[in-house]
Amino acid sequence: MAAPAEMTARDLSGNYTLNKSLSRNNDEILRAQGVSWMLRKTIAMGNPHLRIAHAFDGPGGVETMDNELSAANQRRRERRTFNGAERSATGTLLGSITVGNWRRDAEEMEELEMCGCLTEGWLPETWVDGKIIYIRTTGEAGWVIHQTWGLRVVDGAKRYVRRIHLAGAKGEVVEARLVYDYDGPL
Repeated sequence: MAAPAEMTARDLSGNYTLNKSLSRNNDEILRAQGVSWMLRKTIAMGNPHLRIAHAFDGPGGVETMDNELSAANQRRRERRTFNGAERSATGTLLGSITVGNWRRDAEEMEELEMCGCLTEGWLPETWVDGKIIYIRTTGEAGWVIHQTWGLRVVDGAKRYVRRIHLAGAKGEVVEARLVYDYDGPL
């Protein structure tokens, strides 16, 4: 289902389901991160649901996003604060990682741009105050993921999308997109 016409990246709150047929290269991203074949196949069989609670704490305040991913009776919750502070975490799937969350303007993204895939094709409502959601994750195995999140037209409908560029530890480069169908408000 398409995202509501009035939705912008200022508030992406809602319930979503990963649209596997419109998404690209998720398995390749996991492979480059060192996830085993068996675990990748198990993940691929799931039907991931994403619950996003997105907020700005007042004018000029801190932007936060609470994500809850559920699939195959598993739930993972994470809170993202878009202030550029990096934090470390350890999990069973990817081991130790360092994550930073920002809002970046077009000039900053141009300096970071590796492929054009992170900034091209977004709907104007993805750029809030001229900035896009940008996430960088570095894994202990040596890979680095750059992501932008927002709204795009995919298959004729406005959808929530995550664009991904991975630079692998062995020099491999993988570009991917995760496309989500909007299931309704929180």
